[in-house]
Amino acid sequence: MRTLNILSFIISLIILCSFFGCEKETFATADPDQAVVEGYLFPGRIAEIKINQQFIYELNDTSFSKPITGLEVLLSNITTGNSEILKYNDDEKYISENKIEHSGTYRIEFIYAGKTVWAETTVPNPISNFKGDADELIHTERFSDDTLRYVNYVWDNPDSEYYMVFMYNFETWNLPVYNTSPSKLIRSNPVQDTIKTVNSKGFDYYGRYNIVLFKLNQEYINLYYASDANSQYMGNPPTNINNGFGIFTAMSSDTLVLRIR
Repeated sequence: MRTLNILSFIISLIILCSFFGCEKETFATADPDQAVVEGYLFPGRIAEIKINQQFIYELNDTSFSKPITGLEVLLSNITTGNSEILKYNDDEKYISENKIEHSGTYRIEFIYAGKTVWAETTVPNPISNFKGDADELIHTERFSDDTLRYVNYVWDNPDSEYYMVFMYNFETWNLPVYNTSPSKLIRSNPVQDTIKTVNSKGFDYYGRYNIVLFKLNQEYINLYYASDANSQYMGNPPTNINNGFGIFTAMSSDTLVLRIR
């Protein structure tokens, strides 16, 4: 799903800034014998895990990550007892053959620099009753007084879990509202809520948007908020990777479509 790939890209940016540093000074404590894991699991999809080397930044080095190859990475579904060795592909990722299952607890494990690196995460239950009260909006620049200006998206959240809304224009053509070319992706901050109100003036392109609701685990929330302060904080950000750094987490999602005209 294209939207999940977009989320993967955003997570990559958060991890690059958090664990490889957005300021040169943060590289001073980097250790090439530390693995940085970037793993996010989505039910119904195969696992895709990036494992990079934490390294000292050189002024003439234009890369921001160095993949670690040749690892024997074990992914286990603790809930079912199934496990498999991940395969390394051309995209510099360790991938599974089996698809991730809802509600399963997964463990990743490998040996690097003489240490066993491991982490666990549980895939959230499916999202319940995600719906909107409209599937079309007229953009603010065009509406009259009787035009619908907002859409309310609601979902169930009996356990006060964290959710985040992504809105992505998936048209193959580009028709911006204004004479600029802004991002086609809009995201909210994580919330422990049951509603998201969308205003038509918040969209910069006409056409159809995927409105994707993600249910998040605590390890993602910890890293998300820590990344905002990372340029001022010289220590390592939160991680759930034992004997390494990074994040191994899982998310559930549901998608609706909204048209802006």
